[in-house]
Amino acid sequence: AFPRARLDDRIAVAVPDAAFRDALLARRPFPAFETKTAAEASARLPGVSDDGSKEWLLVDTVDHLDGLERLVVVCCGLDKKIDDAAPDTAARRSTLYRAVTRAHLM
Repeated sequence: AFPRARLDDRIAVAVPDAAFRDALLARRPFPAFETKTAAEASARLPGVSDDGSKEWLLVDTVDHLDGLERLVVVCCGLDKKIDDAAPDTAARRSTLYRAVTRAHLM
């Protein structure tokens, strides 16, 4: 529909921690895309593409996405049931909230 519109810097995949991110990327789930960390994506100039190669997705931990927003954020690995009696309930809710609120669109 929009042949010249690229997804670069518009989509992020938020994951709970570095171990989850590394395991996810080891399976190469996004073969049509190059993946970038939040630091790599933030170091690029807006609107400037590489050499016209693959589009890229930002894939990083929720902690690394703090303060950053993208048009669309996919939360991956954050769907465990939250047990109100568990000692880490507040931390889990905070992580999920921080991940979801990185998106411009919900």
